[in-house]
Amino acid sequence: VWDVASGECLHTFDGCQSVVYDSAFSSDGLQVATASEGIVGVWDVASGECLHTFDGCQSVVYDSAFSSDGLQVATASEGIVGVWDVASG
Repeated sequence: VWDVASGECLHTFDGCQSVVYDSAFSSDGLQVATASEGIVGVWDVASGECLHTFDGCQSVVYDSAFSSDGLQVATASEGIVGVWDVASG
């Protein structure tokens, strides 16, 4: 996570096991979802801690987006759209 004004790196999410194709902030800015090869992660922006991983994806996940209320994450992969509950996975 980068500070746009200063260009300073604020956090890195070190638990990602493979290439990250996409990331998306929740509407409140407190969490970020990452999309990678078969795994979606939800991270706490302030601490950089991984809160949840959704590893039921069948292939590379190219896109992720939070719902407007931040309770779900939608993912897009090769021919599959997934919707994940942020609290329970």
